[in-house]
Amino acid sequence: ANQAITAVAAFEQVGLVWTKSEIAQVPGRGPERSGTGEFDSMMGVPTSGGCIDWRSVVVTPAGAFFQMTTNKLMLLARSQQGSSAGEVSWVGQPVRETLAAFPVITAAIHVRDQMAVAFACNATDGLSGRILIYDLRRQQWFVDNVGGPVAALAELDGRLVWLSSSVISQQDAAAGTGTFVAY
Repeated sequence: ANQAITAVAAFEQVGLVWTKSEIAQVPGRGPERSGTGEFDSMMGVPTSGGCIDWRSVVVTPAGAFFQMTTNKLMLLARSQQGSSAGEVSWVGQPVRETLAAFPVITAAIHVRDQMAVAFACNATDGLSGRILIYDLRRQQWFVDNVGGPVAALAELDGRLVWLSSSVISQQDAAAGTGTFVAY
């Protein structure tokens, strides 16, 4: 890479490498466990920017989500074949104002059972936070005010779990009947 690498991920056997201004894919298997072999040459992905924070990267069946700027959540879609990179689109446009107010992403996770992606977003002063949820089926955003800053996200028994102000909360089993994240 021509710049410092800010994030890495993979679509099956294609590596993805981000810098702050570029995205590249590295096809092939790379070195064997014995240390023999090497990666293929990186190929650039057409994009207007890269990733500013590795904590924002999460790979889903739709592609890889990442934070391009403080108020832009992007999606690097999978190609038609599904195992290489396709186009980059601004999927976070509907939540750009929330992301501008809470630009520090501390965690991102794919909640597989619910076909959703969650992003823990905090204010720059670290005193408050929100969880942004993207429903992959409906392609719709939800914003949950969890009060304090969100330090971590996880999935447990198909439900979202988060750490905020030294308290662990888990999404209610009946989620989806009202607001997205009830706890």
